[in-house]
Parts: sequence; C-alpha cells; structure tokens
Amino acid sequence: THYAPASWKNKILFLESAMGDNLQLPYSVSQFRNNLVDLALSGILHEIRGLVVGRGYKYDTHMQDELASVIEEVFDVIVGRSREEQLPILMNVDFGHTSPFLTLPINTLVRLDSALDEFNVLEPGVQA
Repeated sequence: THYAPASWKNKILFLESAMGDNLQLPYSVSQFRNNLVDLALSGILHEIRGLVVGRGYKYDTHMQDELASVIEEVFDVIVGRSREEQLPILMNVDFGHTSPFLTLPINTLVRLDSALDEFNVLEPGVQA
C-alpha cells in the first residue's frame, strides 16, 4: 500500500484481523499466521520497535490465545529476535474493525509500554 512507510525501522506496527470470508466468520488464525510470516520474510518484523494487535473480529478467548501463540512462534522461529531484544507487544486493542472504533493516526509519535498494557499517541494526528 502507498500508506506504508518506506522504512519500518523504529516504527510500531499495528495489525488487525477483520471479518473472514463473510460477516459471520472471523478471519482465521491460520490466515493471520500466513500474513505474519509474509511480513517476517519481507523483513518488516526485523525492523519494527513494537507491535500492537487489534482485538480480532468475533475472536473468542481461545482464538486470542491461539493468536498470541502464533505471534510468539513467528518471532521466535522466523524473525529470530534474541531475548535481549525486547519487543513490546500489546494485544486485543480496540482499533480497526471493532466496536468501539478507535482511529489511529499514521506516522505520529507514540509510546508503547507492554508492561503497563498501554500505548499513547504523543502528537496530533492532524494539522489545524
């Protein structure tokens, strides 16, 4: 997409899963895994400074846990970040195709603290 930055170095990546093949189905965890692997193989996940994952559309607790395991697996096996390279990851955030809706500004300064389970937008997303 033309909205993607030229470089992902020091960026925080926000991912979400919308609906599956129709409004009745969630986007499958295996599809999410395949797309995450694509991001890893493209090098994007090697460059980012943090990851925020939206609450999955129609995901139950089991699917959220399964998704967390998939993310851990991809980072451990494919990305291969060492344990010293702490990557903050925040999950089940209400943004994207969820209710309530949270619109996130692109390319603004944010702070992500997975220990506190929060992120903050530190500058305006639009100009007056």
